[in-house]
Amino acid sequence: MQRRLKFWAKEDAAPEIESPRERIYLVSPAGTPNYGDDFIAAAWLRYLADAKPEADVWLDCHEPGRAAVMLDGLHPRLRTTDTLWQLIDQFRSSDWEHTAEGVCRMIRDYGSPRVDLGILLLRGATSLHLLGGGYINDVWPENISLLAAVAEVKALTGARLLATGQGLLPLEGASVGEVASRLREFDYAESRDQPGADLLGVTKGLDDAFLGVAQGELLRRAGGRSAEEWAEARPNELPDVMVLLQGDFRNNADAEHLKDVTESFLKAQLADGAQSIGFVESIPGVDRLVFEMLSDEFRETRYFPASDLWLGGFPAAPGQRWLTSRFHFHMLSAAAGASGVFVNMSPGYYDIKHGSLLELGTGWTELAIGGEEEGPVPAPTANQDFPARAAELGRRKVTVADELYR
Repeated sequence: MQRRLKFWAKEDAAPEIESPRERIYLVSPAGTPNYGDDFIAAAWLRYLADAKPEADVWLDCHEPGRAAVMLDGLHPRLRTTDTLWQLIDQFRSSDWEHTAEGVCRMIRDYGSPRVDLGILLLRGATSLHLLGGGYINDVWPENISLLAAVAEVKALTGARLLATGQGLLPLEGASVGEVASRLREFDYAESRDQPGADLLGVTKGLDDAFLGVAQGELLRRAGGRSAEEWAEARPNELPDVMVLLQGDFRNNADAEHLKDVTESFLKAQLADGAQSIGFVESIPGVDRLVFEMLSDEFRETRYFPASDLWLGGFPAAPGQRWLTSRFHFHMLSAAAGASGVFVNMSPGYYDIKHGSLLELGTGWTELAIGGEEEGPVPAPTANQDFPARAAELGRRKVTVADELYR
């Protein structure tokens, strides 16, 4: 027997949350914090503040409390929730089909006081937009149920479905057919890399962070709150050399190996005339691993916590030299004119991500970690034309946004 919300006045009709406003429902893993995901969410909110200032905008994300603080002021009618992520947690399983079945059943039939009101709100959305990122694939198979969930809403209400800047690989076996089939139900869907577009039959697009580049936010703070006091306390000079080797996704490298790679890179840069060193984090705590192992050896260093990046601006500049494993740090520092070496932490996932940037022309050099092909740490390289290219790509991303929302 179908379970119903106790406050329904009629047993044969679902209640509606009436609103005279357009309701734009964004879905993202924002709020962890993780700089790339949060930068993308901020970019879309900033865009919608201009394109759709009167719309109600809901962001369904991992950590709605933190996201509300970080993204405050970027859209005048922003609210945050975690309904879809709660549903995934409720039915989380190694079998994504089980997760999808449970999530869709709840969206269709309700049945839990924990999330029924959130589902009611979800079912009133005008559009549902999966923001860009690499979170729907076999690395997190339960997240494939997000596609089934929003498709279920569309079947019930006719809401428009959008997916931009998606990193949909790796996918294998039955998940390929599931993702391809679900994406065909979307009004617009794009992969940020060519292999994903080819495998799934969707548009080849660009990573959503290019929307932020187009907004001129690259070297300014991403957050919406005032940062005057923060800026006064922060030195203006950025280090010559920057390092971010993440503490997660270390498939083929132990901590000592990452330490050795970083030490070799830093000593080579100092010998080549670099005067200062900075360490950066994207996910608080997770990305401190190498810094803590080398802080005694390289004492004259600066550490840039995620909060500093959010309030003070992305710490990249022309002429800098970077060593990083994170995709968006490769993208944004190259767009700022820095040279670099990117570390492939996870073949099948990060090689596709970084490879898409090489195809766009960053000019950086790869260092594979572990395996037979690993050699000495290479010198950082760059394509001096990439900052102009990044600006052009940003304008292309704005054109996509305009087609979806103007």
